[in-house]
Amino acid sequence: MRNIIIVVTLFMHSVCLSQIKYTLRVVDRETLLPLDKVKILSDTIAYSNFKGFFQLNGKEKDTILLQLTGYDEMKVILPSTPIFSIELKRTETDEERKLRSEFYKYLGETIRYPADARRRGIAGRTYVLFEVDSIGQVTRTEELIELSGGCSSEIARVLKKSPPTWHQIRSNRIFVVPVTFKLGNQVEKLQKLNKIPAGAILIPEVVVHAVTY
Repeated sequence: MRNIIIVVTLFMHSVCLSQIKYTLRVVDRETLLPLDKVKILSDTIAYSNFKGFFQLNGKEKDTILLQLTGYDEMKVILPSTPIFSIELKRTETDEERKLRSEFYKYLGETIRYPADARRRGIAGRTYVLFEVDSIGQVTRTEELIELSGGCSSEIARVLKKSPPTWHQIRSNRIFVVPVTFKLGNQVEKLQKLNKIPAGAILIPEVVVHAVTY
């Protein structure tokens, strides 16, 4: 009987040791801002707080499910590390996909290679921040990486005249758009932005081509 008790005690001790107390944080994939009221399903149900944090007891390789209205449902396999972050992707509607495609078409067709930049052989990548108000209008632009020859001014001009279609859905947001100006077959070292401003959303790159004569 004593041997059985010892075996059971050792077994229970081993089970307890395999349990990990996890501290997790849920953030928006685009903005990296915390998400509250995220529903976490494991053996129990928990919710993230206003800073995006929640805690649970589990074992490595256990699976949990995260749910939040407006975001894609996500399954997460618990790692060996007890502290980590999870990025949830916002669900994009069919209408938003269509309007986003139209917005990029507008940028690609409207941004022109500045004559001064082309004459001086200026090529490369710039990053321009733009802010959208509650009705979808671009209210502010800011050059984050300098590219001379009027390149950033041209991007700002086009952004401020962009139709408030996609922006009306993504209103009250700050975006960063990388734009690369390519001059013929010229190869430039393309700069990268080391840090995106807090709360800003980095959107895909726009490429503007020009030819030499």
